[in-house]
Amino acid sequence: MIRQRGRRLTRRRLIATASLGGGALALTAGCGGGASKPAASSGGTSGSASAKRGGILVRSQTQKFDAVLDPHPLQPVYTSTYSLFYQSLLQLNPRTAALEPQLAMKWEQPSQTEYVFHLQPAVKFHNKPPASGRDLTAADVVFSLNRVRTDDPRFQNRLLLGSMDKVEAVDKATIRLTTKQPDVSILTNLASTSVAVLAPEVVDKAGKFSDAENVVGTGAFVLASIELQSMDVARNPDYWKKGLPYLDGVKTRVFQDPEPAYAAFTAGQILVGANVLPGPDAKKAFDEQKGKNYIAEWYKDVSFTTVQTNIQKKPFDDPRIARALRLLIDHDEAVNSWAVTWFGRGYLTAYFGAAMEDWDLTEKEYRSYLEFKSPKDDAIKEALTLLSAAGYSKDKPLKLNLSGGSDSGFSRGEAENHQAQVAKFGQGVVQIANLQLYDLATRNKVFAEGSFDFISANAVPAQPYDADSWFTTFYHSGGGRNYGKYSDPKLDALIDKQRTLFDVSQRKAAVKDVLKYMMDNAPYTSWSGRQLLNLESPKVHNWAPEGISTTWGYNYEQVWME
Repeated sequence: MIRQRGRRLTRRRLIATASLGGGALALTAGCGGGASKPAASSGGTSGSASAKRGGILVRSQTQKFDAVLDPHPLQPVYTSTYSLFYQSLLQLNPRTAALEPQLAMKWEQPSQTEYVFHLQPAVKFHNKPPASGRDLTAADVVFSLNRVRTDDPRFQNRLLLGSMDKVEAVDKATIRLTTKQPDVSILTNLASTSVAVLAPEVVDKAGKFSDAENVVGTGAFVLASIELQSMDVARNPDYWKKGLPYLDGVKTRVFQDPEPAYAAFTAGQILVGANVLPGPDAKKAFDEQKGKNYIAEWYKDVSFTTVQTNIQKKPFDDPRIARALRLLIDHDEAVNSWAVTWFGRGYLTAYFGAAMEDWDLTEKEYRSYLEFKSPKDDAIKEALTLLSAAGYSKDKPLKLNLSGGSDSGFSRGEAENHQAQVAKFGQGVVQIANLQLYDLATRNKVFAEGSFDFISANAVPAQPYDADSWFTTFYHSGGGRNYGKYSDPKLDALIDKQRTLFDVSQRKAAVKDVLKYMMDNAPYTSWSGRQLLNLESPKVHNWAPEGISTTWGYNYEQVWME
């Protein structure tokens, strides 16, 4: 019999201290995601008294594994899975996104620009060379945070710590971090799985972090093997949280399309997974639950589809062209065709993933903008007028290449549907000369180098549960995934302002101001947002819904099976 669990996402959470001492500030800010039923916190040292030990949990995901196992330069679409074996100072609750301790046992905030973290006692690195089971120290944290924020462009998450002035080890178990100015997002950013704590000697030896032997973390599991299509981890017998984990191991298998994933699920070959059904079937599976031997839950995704014009290339540096390309998108069709077809649920958005729904513009607010009005007649007319003013017509069409992903059916579908919309609404004035679809590694390289005209592809920021990370990753000058090199000093100032507001209502208003400014001025938008159906075997306990590639890896220390 199917069991339905709570689905409404809780957005408000405490971004303050786990243990508030004298003079510390109690700060509230919220941007979170995850379903509403609380899961056991992973921050403790023991779990449920009824939990059973043993077993190998097999899970599915859509994204292939990267050839690099270094968390610091990678997007969290990879490092969330890596949190099975790597850990950060803090973590987010897998259902409420509330800030929780991880390697930091507690922390205080003596002022708006100063944080003091106290490490958990007796944390040890995995018993693998070169760390060989040694104790974690504050020096490891200092090394790791400074490495994340290096100016080397391959460290795409550096803006997570962009407000940091310095970090220092007070003693072996205490770290003091100061920021250049008040930053309400810094604690949430420290919970990013891309800001994992590594041992310096491991980094020195690992080189390119190309195989499992290079991975030495502090997490509940030890990486046993990894390939493009699979990853196996085994229980860490020396884990610093006594009694955990319950599982002997976790196996992850990659299914790029839902049909084989669902076949594996029904055959009992995988026990948990997202996007294991095509969209219409996902909706049906959720609506027609009675008598089904699975648990079904919707997950509001942390990724979205970014649409960016490369404004560093001519003629795309003409703002009229970028504006016209935005107006030629039919967001309703993207939601009701692409998102529903592939995932079961979609939503209107220009700048945030579904997990940020409470901070995004409402559908009514989006509908007030020409780009989102239905029918598209007025938007198409305005787009053609802009293109005409820029010198383009049916006799002299604007020809461009559209770049996207080839690594999954939904990625290809997004790019192909977008191409069809341009052909339909562009009326011969705009023509897609080439549809350039790349595998993930090639796409990342092409986008980072700026070797494109126009992109429509899935993306996720370094910390998808905070507005500031979305802004600084995609839209702030120098953002790690601001591939089109959009730069606007006024927008930068608006983004910087919202980061300093500790009052939630004031910050939400400031975030709305940023979004409205971008709706009127930015050359970027989104294709569609999505929600993902998760299927779970009733044998599995303490698991939390995940994305197609986004994993609450650290939560698996609490998961157990009957």
